[in-house]
Amino acid sequence: MNTKGITVEAMADRAGLGERTFLRRFQKATGINPTEYCQRLRIAKSRELLERSYLSIEQVAWQSGYDDSNAYRKIFRKILGISPSEYRMRFSIADGPRHPQLDGPALAV
Repeated sequence: MNTKGITVEAMADRAGLGERTFLRRFQKATGINPTEYCQRLRIAKSRELLERSYLSIEQVAWQSGYDDSNAYRKIFRKILGISPSEYRMRFSIADGPRHPQLDGPALAV
């Protein structure tokens, strides 16, 4: 799921609710606001990419909907408590030899 460019207004319209009503109901149903929910979806996508690919951290950020890899790293650490590189080292299940520099250029998979 690509959450890039999705606005609260668009989500409220899709739900057939006013923006304030949508925000209130979304918060009550999920315990988080829609922006945080979208960030968590993006981080879930990036976790999968970090586990299963040798894409660079910048490429993972971009494919997860982040234009700024530094912002991505900050949000990743805030949500999971570790950096994307640390996450990859701990949880990667990609086959083949490890790339020596995780933040460098991606290898063909």
